[in-house]
Amino acid sequence: MAEEKTHRFPFEERSSGVRKLREELKLSQQAVCRSAGISQSVLSRLEAGLQDVSPETMAKIEDALSRAAADARTRLGRLITGPELLHYSLEDFQRDSEANARLVSSPAYQRAIGESMAEMQGEIARLRYYLAQTSEAVEKLQEMAQAAVTAEGGAILESATEVSQP
Repeated sequence: MAEEKTHRFPFEERSSGVRKLREELKLSQQAVCRSAGISQSVLSRLEAGLQDVSPETMAKIEDALSRAAADARTRLGRLITGPELLHYSLEDFQRDSEANARLVSSPAYQRAIGESMAEMQGEIARLRYYLAQTSEAVEKLQEMAQAAVTAEGGAILESATEVSQP
């Protein structure tokens, strides 16, 4: 029997939380639905507290909101690097910090971080393998060069000895 997925938070918290985050990100329902691949009526009924959604649909909504929050954070980083920084208030900082805390604790963000770390670990393993191969090749080349210098040096020494002997 397949394990049934369940929601982590009660319906009321999910319903109000989705609407609040969407509004904080200044997103329309249509934009979230397009990103999540769901119909607008599903999101509308969820936010109004009229109908719950499946855990799979909730995951799609969370992913869409997480991506939007990450995009907003990236845009914010670019926006506050110049003279606008003077107008960036404590209230703005607190709002953005709360949005970032929600983003970082979201399952979608955690999955993305896990996937990125797995990719990086794979790349590190690949680079270690190539480094080991390169290191072995360098050692062999050094040995060959040493042998060539030693052999040639011995031949030169013999010639010098022959020339110097009467």
